[in-house]
Amino acid sequence: MALNPIVLNGVLQLSLVDFRGLFAPKFDAPGTTDAQIEMNWEIAAAYMSQLVSGDISLNSQYILCNQVTAHLLRVAELVALGQNPRIVVSASEDNVSRAILPPPTDGSYYQWFFSLSFYGQSFLALLDQVSSGGVYIGADNSLAAMTGLGG
Repeated sequence: MALNPIVLNGVLQLSLVDFRGLFAPKFDAPGTTDAQIEMNWEIAAAYMSQLVSGDISLNSQYILCNQVTAHLLRVAELVALGQNPRIVVSASEDNVSRAILPPPTDGSYYQWFFSLSFYGQSFLALLDQVSSGGVYIGADNSLAAMTGLGG
C-alpha cells in the first residue's frame, strides 16, 4: 500500500483510506467510526505535531501521526471494554500474583503512556529511529554492549 500524505497549508491531513489501510483489519472493521478516527487524529496533534517542518521525512511524520491516532483509539477501546490499560511487569502462576507498573511521577510519563499499546510502542520505536538520523538506538543496557550506545 502506497501512502499518500495530504498537506494543506503546511499541516498533515487525515486520510481515512490510508489510516484504515495501515491498521487493517483492526480499525477497518465495523465498530470504529470515521468520526472516532477523526476526533483521535485531532487529539493526536497534542502528542505529535502535524505541522510539516522538514525535520523528518513527510512519510515518517505521517506514519507517526497515524500511530498516535491508533494508540489513542486502542486505549479508548480498552477503557470502553472495562479493561484498565496497564503494563504488567511480572507475573507468577502459583498463588496467582502479578505486578503492575504504575504511571511514573517523573518526566518519563510519555514512555509509560505509549507503552500501553502495540501502536504506541511502534510510535516510540519509529520516533527514536527518525530522531537519531535513521538508526534505531534504544535506551536499554543490553544494547549498550552491542552498539556502544544507549544504556
